[in-house]
Amino acid sequence: MPEQGKLSKIKYQSYPIDIAFRIEKSDGRYELLIRISGYESKKFSLQIREHDLAQLSEELHKKLSNMVRNNGDIDLTNEDLYSLAKVGNDAFIQIFGNIDEALLEIIKEIIADGDKCLEITSDEFLFPWELIYPNDPHEKETLSIKSFWGLKHIVNRVLCLKIPSPSLINFCPRLGLLAYEGLPTVKSSEVPQFYDYQNQSLINLIHLVFTTTEAEDLRTEFKTFWQNDFDLTHFACHAQHDNAYGRSYIRINENFDVTIQELRTFGIKIKDKPLVIINACEAGIMNSLSVSNFVNIFLNLGARGAIATECTVPDQFAADFSRKFYEYFLEQKRPLGESLLATRQYFLNEYNNPSGLLYSMYAPPNIQLAGD
Repeated sequence: MPEQGKLSKIKYQSYPIDIAFRIEKSDGRYELLIRISGYESKKFSLQIREHDLAQLSEELHKKLSNMVRNNGDIDLTNEDLYSLAKVGNDAFIQIFGNIDEALLEIIKEIIADGDKCLEITSDEFLFPWELIYPNDPHEKETLSIKSFWGLKHIVNRVLCLKIPSPSLINFCPRLGLLAYEGLPTVKSSEVPQFYDYQNQSLINLIHLVFTTTEAEDLRTEFKTFWQNDFDLTHFACHAQHDNAYGRSYIRINENFDVTIQELRTFGIKIKDKPLVIINACEAGIMNSLSVSNFVNIFLNLGARGAIATECTVPDQFAADFSRKFYEYFLEQKRPLGESLLATRQYFLNEYNNPSGLLYSMYAPPNIQLAGD
């Protein structure tokens, strides 16, 4: 295990944002501000309304959820791809169809090449941006799963008022693990992964292992866990969306679910601005609103940023995705945005599996673990 007093660093490398979108609501309508380096910033009113946005977001999630599977299952079909691309392209048109043609052509030209960094700032316009498809889905010759934003570009969300400082941060890789071992591959694969990293001296692991089944004692142990200094916090868990106010929850133990409301009222303060990874899997049914609420709470509590699943992710895939993501981020020390994009592309290229599109980033893409 690394010496406790010996610090490596998590830092922000200079990282260009190729296109920045900021969306705010004004007089019941969404306003889109577009910033592109070297061009004058421009603002437009969006055609899409709040109700239509919710329906479009739900439809995209539904289409992708129908395609989600574990590695090695039936390959992605052209019918699956065409169905998802149609909705993704409809989203592109509804969001960007009201901007002037010259600017639209500039945007299309920039995103024609891969590995761009697209930043979306908004508190209210909650949307699965990774599923935007800018090309004509009816052009069968050019129809490609690799044209979805989330498989071609780094896409990061900034919740308004949560913009982090770009300063260097002293960082010893202390990883807090909260794992629901009622999920088979969490116990057999995901948890052992972090013990392997500890044995390789890549992290200092702090694993929350409950010692009680009493509700009040479980809450106490959960709150005490957060008194540690963390640089990364990983949830390997089940999550469930509930339409009732504040009742969506994360299951960490068979006897302990923590709701959005409880996270707000437990009096937890997160120290040292960790990056929070919410790898929610199995039967969890989330949506953009639930995910952003959880992320927003962790940011308010002091987190540096978060990566979270948008909706149902199979247990096995969640464990596989976690292992590959940390290979890039912890072992190869690649920046966060590149690590997430490379993980999505790996599962697509190796298994024809687009399920990595279910992971969203609410963090600066240039967070990076550096050596000593």
